[in-house]
Amino acid sequence: MNTWSLELHKPPKHDVDAAPIRLAVFRGLSQIEIEKIPIGEFELGELFRVQHSTHATQKTERLVLTGDLRRFNNVASQHRQGEFIVEGSVGHGLGGPFGASQIGMCGGLVYVRGDAGDYVGHRMRRGTIVVEGNVGALLASQMVAGTILVGGTPGAHPAYCMRRGTLILQLPPELCCDRFSAPVRSFTPFQTLLVRSIQGRVAAGTAVSGLLDRLEFSAHCSRRGDLAVCGQGEILTPAGA
Repeated sequence: MNTWSLELHKPPKHDVDAAPIRLAVFRGLSQIEIEKIPIGEFELGELFRVQHSTHATQKTERLVLTGDLRRFNNVASQHRQGEFIVEGSVGHGLGGPFGASQIGMCGGLVYVRGDAGDYVGHRMRRGTIVVEGNVGALLASQMVAGTILVGGTPGAHPAYCMRRGTLILQLPPELCCDRFSAPVRSFTPFQTLLVRSIQGRVAAGTAVSGLLDRLEFSAHCSRRGDLAVCGQGEILTPAGA
């Protein structure tokens, strides 16, 4: 399968919309064509060193971004399939909608080894987002389905208008009792299956891998909401956290 590696070599001095950096856009393009993709006022090759490789044993397409990408917003916008891996931190709107669309991430894996800004997983419909570090405000806002794991601390108002899906955190977040159910302690076989489906896709010895280890065979606390929109989203934390 194909892997595209983008290494940041010219950090911008202001925020950049990274939505054009998408596997769906890269497929079928040559390296020169990819380097000429417009990204804000730049061409992609002005900011990133672009490399393409093929791996016979790799099971899915992969796009890897490396560098301090905190000025890059809308990373992995409307990601649909394959793996989008960030070796660093990103700005706002990770895995959110693309352009004027009201649909966020629709499948695959997005894995950030650093921090992420506000609106992680906004309007997400399917797939898995993993952030090893902290995230900003409005995590999983208007989320419809999918799974988000955060190894660090979320900002204000997580799960705002969340309808369905699963949000897995290290510690219970501050949630409005009128909008989310009371914590319920339980253990289900689904919990172990969910953990095992993700464990092999995250790096060992990290905050998220530790979170998954705690959940694999132990009880968890669950809250549901956002009840203000009749939501049945699930916020999971290890029991006793």
